[in-house]
Amino acid sequence: HQGKMMLERSLSALQDNMVKVQLVTEKPLPENLDTVHETAVGRVKTLIIRGNAELVQQQLQQCDPVLCDVLPLSLEEVFIYELGGVDYEVKNILL
Repeated sequence: HQGKMMLERSLSALQDNMVKVQLVTEKPLPENLDTVHETAVGRVKTLIIRGNAELVQQQLQQCDPVLCDVLPLSLEEVFIYELGGVDYEVKNILL
């Protein structure tokens, strides 16, 4: 981006440090989650969270979820959420 390296990590490190979670809970989410993005459709929240999948799932158990699916992100999704705040719209490059 403008002649500067924005991100340099191994593929496994990128994918191991961010997860997608589909969650249904009536309780508030733990405050210590590093949430990058959040959407909701009805009662189902989809969260993009920085952190190890096992640790994130342990943290989410605090809110007694009815549903809690932890999903890996594709490389495209990792790229969008890691660099989406840069001056240009990264999604337009990928689509």
